[in-house]
Amino acid sequence: MGIVDPGIDNEQNYERREPFMLLANERWWRNHYDVFIQHGYELRPRYHPDWTPSWAGTKKLPFCCEDGLTNKHPKTMDAKRISDGRRIKMKKLAKGSKELEIARFLTSEEMSKDPRNHCVPILDVFSEEDSHLEFMVMPLLIRHSQPSFSTVHEALDFVKQLLEGLAFMHENGVAHRDCAANNIMMDGDPLYPKGFHPCLPTLDAKGKRARPRRRRDTRGVKYYFTDFGISSRFESAEEVRLVTGQDGLDREVPELRQFEPYDPFPVDVFILGNLFRKELTDMCENMGFLDPLVERMTQQNPCERPTAEEALHLFDSLVQEQSPRSLRWSLVYYDGTRIDGFVWSTESYVNEAFVLFKSFLSFLKRKPLGGPV
Repeated sequence: MGIVDPGIDNEQNYERREPFMLLANERWWRNHYDVFIQHGYELRPRYHPDWTPSWAGTKKLPFCCEDGLTNKHPKTMDAKRISDGRRIKMKKLAKGSKELEIARFLTSEEMSKDPRNHCVPILDVFSEEDSHLEFMVMPLLIRHSQPSFSTVHEALDFVKQLLEGLAFMHENGVAHRDCAANNIMMDGDPLYPKGFHPCLPTLDAKGKRARPRRRRDTRGVKYYFTDFGISSRFESAEEVRLVTGQDGLDREVPELRQFEPYDPFPVDVFILGNLFRKELTDMCENMGFLDPLVERMTQQNPCERPTAEEALHLFDSLVQEQSPRSLRWSLVYYDGTRIDGFVWSTESYVNEAFVLFKSFLSFLKRKPLGGPV
């Protein structure tokens, strides 16, 4: 049976009667459960054709059950790869879509060798012969800010990875055009060793409370650009690189016009700069040293913004001006209470003491004990 996107779901509107039953978009995935099995992917129990709610006939609350967690995104669905148990995310696209073409280009074998590449990997693509849809398979990722950043170093690692990734895309002729917060994800496995739930990362894969590791900077967290739905690729640097359109999550980009052409590459720079401002420099007292970077990236005139590569160089120079100790300090949020401030300061002093202790031990190991007899 081929995959058919029905457009209008004529089944009874269960979600109005019972909020935790399958939503209309979820029923579409449920109806194609066996198709995904044939291609090596198994959906969660909630989407099995014979699913019965685990809370039915019990005193359990639906939102306390794993199969009570809903997927509200109509185009994506999480699953398990049957061959090795790896958790993945599938996205359904129209066959021959520009999004898939750009995503596959950026994550080709050759492109994947570049350590600056922070585009979400494409693990597999499959479709049915008699369908107008195809499916892009990616790793299961989580939002970049779950859990929140703890230290200055963690926040700077986030900024650096995104600037490197943006410079990589631009160098290869791709403008993302929608690299806002919701399209920046991270590999959550290093932070959630026991797994996380795809609908609610604060829970583990079984729907129980997840306990994330506190620190990111010692776990090698990697951030990714996702969703190339409105991205543009220019195969030659000599090609006229102009686009039109007002689509995108960031509605503050000044040059977005429906019919007036504009350069999409400075748009990417603005969107990232705006993200850094909203989530870091405007939120944390000790991230203000990045203000010059943010101000330049968010200039109203696109011609006055730096390129992605120039922004990366400016970032590096601003970081080099800071003391190593200040980079290890806990983030101090403007909206924190006195108790929060005390906790952040205490944590920072403890971390600093630990660093000094490790340095002292290293010094003792290097220093020869005693002298010649």
